[in-house]
Amino acid sequence: MSIKEALKKYFGYSSFKPNQLEIINSILDGNNILAVLPTGAGKSLCYQIPSLVSENFSIIISPLIALMKDQVDSLNKEEIIAGFVNSTMDYKEYEDVMNKITYGKLKILFVSPERLENRDFAKRIKELSPKYLFVDEAHCISEWGHNFRPSYRKIKNFTEFISVKHISAFTATATPEVRDDIVKQLNFKKTKIFVKGFERDNLHINVIKTTKKKETTLALIKQFNTPVIIYTSSRKASEEITEYLNMHKIKCNYYHAGLRSEIRIKIQDDFQNDRLKIIAATNAFGMGIDKKDIRLIIHYNTPNSIENYYQEIGRAGRDGKDSHAYLLYEKDDMNIHNYFLLNSNPDKQLIQDVYNAVCDYGKVAVGSTNDEDIYINSDFISNCVNRKLNNGLLNSVLNTLQTSGYLKVISKYDKSNAVKINFTQEKLKSFIKKTLNFSIKELILYLIQKYGNNVFSKMIEIDLKGISKELNFSISVIKENFIKLNDLGVLNFKQNERGEYINLTTQRVSTDRLQIDYTKINSSYLVGQQKIEKMLGFVFTNECRFKYILNYFGEDTSAYTCGICDVCKHGQNISDSSTEYIKEIVLNLIYYQNNKLTENDVIKILKGESNKSEFAKINYYGAGINFLEEEIQNVISYLYSSKQIINLEKSVNKIEITEKGISELPLKTNKEEDPHKPIKYDHNLELYSRLKDIRQNTAKKYLQKPALICPEEILKRISEIKPESENALLKIEGFTKRMFNKIGADFIEEIKSFKKNERENIKLPPGINETYRLLKEGYSLNSISKIRKLSETVISMHAESIIENKKNIEINKLISEEVIKTIEHELKKGFSNLKELKERLPKEISYPMIRIAVAKFRSKTSPSP
Repeated sequence: MSIKEALKKYFGYSSFKPNQLEIINSILDGNNILAVLPTGAGKSLCYQIPSLVSENFSIIISPLIALMKDQVDSLNKEEIIAGFVNSTMDYKEYEDVMNKITYGKLKILFVSPERLENRDFAKRIKELSPKYLFVDEAHCISEWGHNFRPSYRKIKNFTEFISVKHISAFTATATPEVRDDIVKQLNFKKTKIFVKGFERDNLHINVIKTTKKKETTLALIKQFNTPVIIYTSSRKASEEITEYLNMHKIKCNYYHAGLRSEIRIKIQDDFQNDRLKIIAATNAFGMGIDKKDIRLIIHYNTPNSIENYYQEIGRAGRDGKDSHAYLLYEKDDMNIHNYFLLNSNPDKQLIQDVYNAVCDYGKVAVGSTNDEDIYINSDFISNCVNRKLNNGLLNSVLNTLQTSGYLKVISKYDKSNAVKINFTQEKLKSFIKKTLNFSIKELILYLIQKYGNNVFSKMIEIDLKGISKELNFSISVIKENFIKLNDLGVLNFKQNERGEYINLTTQRVSTDRLQIDYTKINSSYLVGQQKIEKMLGFVFTNECRFKYILNYFGEDTSAYTCGICDVCKHGQNISDSSTEYIKEIVLNLIYYQNNKLTENDVIKILKGESNKSEFAKINYYGAGINFLEEEIQNVISYLYSSKQIINLEKSVNKIEITEKGISELPLKTNKEEDPHKPIKYDHNLELYSRLKDIRQNTAKKYLQKPALICPEEILKRISEIKPESENALLKIEGFTKRMFNKIGADFIEEIKSFKKNERENIKLPPGINETYRLLKEGYSLNSISKIRKLSETVISMHAESIIENKKNIEINKLISEEVIKTIEHELKKGFSNLKELKERLPKEISYPMIRIAVAKFRSKTSPSP
């Protein structure tokens, strides 16, 4: 049977969706495929077609029992070609499926990952020699994925045991890091990765930087059609924006975990059935919504990751019609995400302190154990660690200790927890299909299998410890999922609130002997931090916003622009090089002014508009005169959000540069010097750089560290004083005769040469100084033009003057070496004027480039005065 025949016979289609055929052919060619395709792109067909057209049966590993059954039922409409094996089957049912495989009656076998650990099953499959093995929801294999399942780590052992070579994997969401982990864990040999289908050509995405979020939200709702979802990061924000909109006669309701279950169900149902057009909700809302005509998504607060943002804006315009997504950003948005990130990743000292506190409370000495459960007294623990611990941070510490095998978190009253499912069976089935959280899906399926129809009609007592054992999930994860489902209105969860305990599973050890993977905790924190920074990058990007998202998910976007986001439609007023320039001068200004400035001071100084006379003496006064106040403000907001600057604790108006911000600075001079003294970029720092190179070479010669040859502070002082004799050099405090014997003569020779060039140079006109500084810092002609907001022609004229007065200036960063060589080749032949020379050169070489190259050529060939 051909591919197209199988497509028509089993699926009823006459053509494939984009990318499907390419993936199928690649599988049939024997490659190990990893396909990252969003929901709705038809990934299941990509592994089902090769299974149907191959000579033997294939295995599909799927984590969801309900969806497994649905896929089998769908495939078996015409004839019985598929079966599944999972924990719900009795022995007779299991044998029936396995016999059909043995006699070649089935082409596809769906298997849950837990089944792979059964040795008898593995031996039987080995004897039957499956052609392909496909792993669905493959991100579950990666600890960096959003739904890691330990059972998925057993797949590699299974594939090696049964000797199957044709292995491929599929997932709807995976960053490059997760993809690399999947490939590694499955031991792919002939790897081919497809990342397709994330673009949405009907979704207009925009970012608005504003502190007036309520007013902006109102204006957007008036501008666009409903239905609308407004996503907020807190319950309070959802209530406040709802009150504001209703006050302005826009009907809106809010949805969050603080509402009673029946109220949440009604609100969700009202929105689903168009009785409610606008809803303000925390980010849990939408998991159970199947509404294709949402026209507008507003993010009232910035999400913590691109993954979450993409999933939430993806709920708009599923009917294919034009829809809009607006993110309203302000600098404080990321504070809550940083708070949760810190709570989820405790530091080494805190883990050790909490471990000691728990053991001390239970009166367990080092080397001893305790058979009795120890009550978790959070007040006692907080006092011991000398800091107030919130529940989230304490639970993270205890979970780390539990995962590492030192204790077990238990509840004395697990039997007092109870649940009742609120959704109808049909609605629950729809919810299970759509949600991406597989631990939640497994939990719901467990309740149905364990308690049947009773769980839909009354509160059922549940044993969290028993559920944990059967599903292989921790009690904390099960509780968290029950709370999420309760918040969504899927079920009512009545949890015991009478306290939790821990049980020591080993003898107490000294904290220096705790075997805990702190590197993994640190990596988890860094990954979370990188996700936040990537989200910030999206807010401040100067490129197509959808291109940024596609790049994040690893798609090839070399020639892509969506054409409909705010950047594509309106462009950005500021280039990337200009943004970097503003960052540099803002950070330098704050640093050298010793954190004494307010945000308004910074803007006024850079714009050259301050009324304070002392500010006019500062080196950076007017350095941002060519930029709009809004452009400078946006960069300052970015620096706040990326934690490069913060507000001083004792003065909310004054800005302080952080260690992270300091690390972004160029070469730093001594902060103790007069803060109003201009920094001589082309004098002190240039000489300092030259002397530093000499010191480095001398250090290599004597096999010593540079600081032993000449300490940093002394080197800076030498570059400031510029001594030209041995006597003058030895007068500098700290510079010894021993130092002079090693490096003194070289320093003096360099200083004399430097000062000679300095005297020969003529002072540049004021308007050219800024161009000169940018040229020396390595900016290109195009970048300087954008930063100064002057044409390249004007900048090239500046460059002519600079080259004339400073013959040693390098221009290979201003224009490329290749262009310089091409122009000089023609110059050596002679020329009468620039027009005649231009006609002899490639079209891409502009007049400004020619003017600069000619000036440099003349400076090299003209005799020195």
